[in-house]
Amino acid sequence: MDEDGVFLDMDDCKALFLAFKKDEANLSDAKRDILRRIEKLLYARLTVQELEDLYE
Repeated sequence: MDEDGVFLDMDDCKALFLAFKKDEANLSDAKRDILRRIEKLLYARLTVQELEDLYE
């Protein structure tokens, strides 16, 4: 859910994951926690092929 109370769709989650993952070394602890939560959601919702495509 974003700051306006709107739920994020999977494309939004993927975009956030990729943005955070790209700069993971410089993330604050709070943002790392968000990254892990998004990652768990993606693992639960995406197929193996979609996950492989995401990490490429």
